[in-house]
Amino acid sequence: MEKHVTIEGRNGKKIKKHIRYNSEEELKKKIKQIKDENTKVPKLKDVIDEWQDSHDKEINYNTQQCYIAPIKNIKEYFGNKKLDEIQAIDVDRFIRTLYQEYKWAKQTLKLRLIVLNQVYDYAMVCGYVNYNPCTAVKVPAKAEKKKRDLPPNDEVEIIKESVNDEFGLFPFLLLYTGCRRNEALALRYEDINWDDKIITINKTVIFVDGKPTIQDHTKTDAGNRTVPLLPPLENVLPKKKKGIIFEFEGGYYTRSKFDKSWNRFRKEHGVKLCAHQLRHAYATILYEAGVQFKDAQLLMGHNSSEVTQEIYTHISEKQQKKTFTNLINYVSGENVQ
Repeated sequence: MEKHVTIEGRNGKKIKKHIRYNSEEELKKKIKQIKDENTKVPKLKDVIDEWQDSHDKEINYNTQQCYIAPIKNIKEYFGNKKLDEIQAIDVDRFIRTLYQEYKWAKQTLKLRLIVLNQVYDYAMVCGYVNYNPCTAVKVPAKAEKKKRDLPPNDEVEIIKESVNDEFGLFPFLLLYTGCRRNEALALRYEDINWDDKIITINKTVIFVDGKPTIQDHTKTDAGNRTVPLLPPLENVLPKKKKGIIFEFEGGYYTRSKFDKSWNRFRKEHGVKLCAHQLRHAYATILYEAGVQFKDAQLLMGHNSSEVTQEIYTHISEKQQKKTFTNLINYVSGENVQ
């Protein structure tokens, strides 16, 4: 015998099933089995997959890529545990284990906690659990904030001197605009107002399977900004009205072509700095020019003033150390005489 049945699952969700059975007793047993399967608490790893399918439609590609490693860590640590088997102490132990074993920076640990927290919020909305064990957990206070080193002065000078070399304009533009890598790669000559001497930054390149796609917004809302066209950059930019500034074979750079060009430039010129460090070099220019950190925040496109303040503090500490060294050298030389 066969029968189509509709069973009420979790949160009143209707589940339609086609059942084959030989007796009423067997039919009742199969209906109960289906109900049990659809009302029991699922495993964390299965809910993560379900959350990803839903969440990935709401976030950009780069954010999706940032979540890959945290999701892998979470699945490996909790294995086959069900949602309701994981308590706040387990989440706390997970974060502390990552900190103690790998000494990861505060933001790296925080991202794992953010992802797990979002998964549990999703699980609560779906009715899988009634609580979120992440809410009481904090990243260890001793976890350090990772500071990206400021680029060495000698490497910054190489960037300035190599502007006319192959691919030399790219790091030179980062140095004098503070653009993020993908913001710079998206720039067009139409974004430059030659009369008012400003550059509008309002889009970014994302690489999907290595191929460039232009998004009509930057990494953050604050990233949409205008920056001054500084004389050193104005003097070397071609005076064009249209077109992609960093054009490759008639279009935007692919990820592999960019990596190849950037790595070749660094190897040929003996520089080890990364593209992001040139944003910090731009921040140094702003600092030395006396630009207040609130204004620097706008020019660099930081959502949070804390980020800009940290960079300024880092620059200040380095400048102070340089001042102390110069003073010691001066006094030592004076004593020698």
